Amino acid sequence: MGDKEEQKALWQDKLLARKIATALADWFCKNGRLLPWRETTDPYKIWLSEIILQQTRIDQGTAYYFDFLKAFPTIESLAQASEEEVLRLWQGLGYYTRARNLHKAAQKIVQEEGGVFPSSFEKIRALPGVGDYTAGAIASFAFGLSYPAVDGNLQRVLSRLYASCEPIDTAAGKRLYLHLAHQIIREGDASVLNQALMDIGATVCTPRLPLCNSCPLEPFCKVANLPQAVDFPIKKRKVPLKDLYFFFFYLVDGEGKIAIEKRKKKDIWQGLYQLPLIESETPLKQKELREKVEQMWGAEVAEHVEGKVLRARHILSHRRLHLTFYRSSITTLFDDSKTPWCEYRLISAEDLEQFPLPAAIFKYLPSFLEE
Repeated sequence: MGDKEEQKALWQDKLLARKIATALADWFCKNGRLLPWRETTDPYKIWLSEIILQQTRIDQGTAYYFDFLKAFPTIESLAQASEEEVLRLWQGLGYYTRARNLHKAAQKIVQEEGGVFPSSFEKIRALPGVGDYTAGAIASFAFGLSYPAVDGNLQRVLSRLYASCEPIDTAAGKRLYLHLAHQIIREGDASVLNQALMDIGATVCTPRLPLCNSCPLEPFCKVANLPQAVDFPIKKRKVPLKDLYFFFFYLVDGEGKIAIEKRKKKDIWQGLYQLPLIESETPLKQKELREKVEQMWGAEVAEHVEGKVLRARHILSHRRLHLTFYRSSITTLFDDSKTPWCEYRLISAEDLEQFPLPAAIFKYLPSFLEE
């Protein structure tokens, strides 16, 4: 391509981006969603909402947003809280690494920035738990900086708009969609344009049933009103889920005490509390399970392996958990001065709700205990 042809192509790209930006701004003025974190430019509140809404629906995350602001109205109050307090308030949202990073980032802001939220993209991006999308969202929404916020919704809109066959879950795909978004964002108010693209992806350019006739980008979209639209965005083949088998034991002693433990394994549940657990990468037959239970907690507990049972399946991002809950009463009392119970925390059943639990327990245990 000669210099003149290249300049013409660049000019056409810029003109198209300007037209798209204008259409987005006009649409957002009339149709943008009214959300509580859009009523402020306070970077703390915007950051909090973005972390909560990672992998969480708005209707679920909104209540957590208000609960967190009530409990921790400032960065300083969040930084001063214990990790357990933060995890307890986060309970039910899952992906607890988000909560831990939120807490670490607040402490970093207090220690390094004097409690003032950083205003540059680079410093925002350096916070624990903050990626390119979140940094772009905060930079544009709170500080008006011209950075794109490329989330899944925006990737879907852009992939259809340009009919791009580049998979969104590759390094090359991420660079491409960041570049396409930046072309559009720099042609207007970054905050408005980012939010418009997000809203269109969430409410108009939906995964299975895009409403092309209601979309302001229809005149520019290469797959608008075509059956092929639902084939975008393109993804690489997914990695198969790994199966894990978790056997939880809700054991009640003669005084109504139950045993729980703080998970030390360095995974997404680290720092959360769980019931006594046997974890396996393969299914366990009843005889195998009884033998393991007897090794860990003694013959009396092993006798109750066939007590009340609940089975469930819980899907994580890369894991499929096969859960079995056992509930049994034992006649002797837990003795926290002796093995194995000295390794557990012994509490009354009523106090269990005060401890942060993984969603795999939090979700299924209450109904199991009520039966």
